[in-house]
Amino acid sequence: MKFELRSNAKYFNDEELLNDLKQVAKILDKNKVTQTEYQEYGKFSKSTFHNRFGSWNKALILAGLNKALKQNIDEKELFDNLEVVWRTLERQPKYNEMVKPLSKYSTKPYDSRFGGWMNACKAFIEYKDSDVKFIKLLQEKPKRTRYINEKIRLKVLKRDNYRCVKCGRSPATHLNLSLHIDHIKPFSKGGNNHEENLQTLCDKCNLGKGNDESI
Repeated sequence: MKFELRSNAKYFNDEELLNDLKQVAKILDKNKVTQTEYQEYGKFSKSTFHNRFGSWNKALILAGLNKALKQNIDEKELFDNLEVVWRTLERQPKYNEMVKPLSKYSTKPYDSRFGGWMNACKAFIEYKDSDVKFIKLLQEKPKRTRYINEKIRLKVLKRDNYRCVKCGRSPATHLNLSLHIDHIKPFSKGGNNHEENLQTLCDKCNLGKGNDESI
């Protein structure tokens, strides 16, 4: 008798795999998906992508998404990115705010290079010490920002079951649908970024809402 392994796995073509990867990116509202994130929201195993496309990054590229974070980022590039985030927020960024789309890099390369987030901020200020305009910005009172960090965005999406709370549509059933995190009380009217003031709307419903608080 000859002993052989037989696979019971259903065959999925490349298009199905890549479409599911795109779907997870839409759910997360990101242009890059980590393997950990995909394992939580995707339908297939990450090993399927490695076996089919050769690597996770190659699968991301074929899906039209960004590659994983490159290694050995030089100090100037990290400082330039931190400056963009700092100027956008008009204050010192918090550790958990260093996420896309606000920041190109997470805090991980800063921790690795400088031995901690606060050390990175101190090194950055020393680097910018001769920039009079930036020093003035550091001394100004922090202003409100409409930016919603990734952790809160995911909590709102999960709470609303990844569906538009107005029309009920979801990217799971409407492939080209995009979900937005919307301020119930508009930011322009003093609305905050707290979870209870946020809701999930599809792009169509969000654009139709404008500054109407009744929706």
